[in-house]
Amino acid sequence: MSGVSEDSEQAEVVRRLRRARYLVAAVPNGGHRDAKTAGILKRTGVVQGVPDLLIFESPDDPSSFAEGLNGYERDVLSMLLRLEAPRRRRVIAAAGFIPGVGLEMKRLTGGVVSRQQVKWLGMLESRGWLPMVGRGWRDAVKQLKAVGFNRL
Repeated sequence: MSGVSEDSEQAEVVRRLRRARYLVAAVPNGGHRDAKTAGILKRTGVVQGVPDLLIFESPDDPSSFAEGLNGYERDVLSMLLRLEAPRRRRVIAAAGFIPGVGLEMKRLTGGVVSRQQVKWLGMLESRGWLPMVGRGWRDAVKQLKAVGFNRL
């Protein structure tokens, strides 16, 4: 295992997200723990495979999702975009969508996405979240910018 650690890559993504004032939280899934601590974490809700970072924000610019929309869908999107961001988020939430990003971090080389992580990313996606795997902080930031997290 050479190069920069997954932890330091993740720390840089968190630093940039927080500097841009996005609401982000890390999930304490990695690492080795004694049996007692592992049991406590499991009983209190820690689950294998949950992405390393959860970003509780919608993209600033959702236009990257507009490709392939029909006329009616474009009209609805246009009306939503005319709303100020806080009102737009309330309308989207009222429609049953609470978007966020599940970001699994991996080292630039050698990091493997586990079966449990793939499962969790799929479950989040089925609930309206954006699943991502960032291979290093630069890749993670690039993907977030590509879907409209413009303050990064």
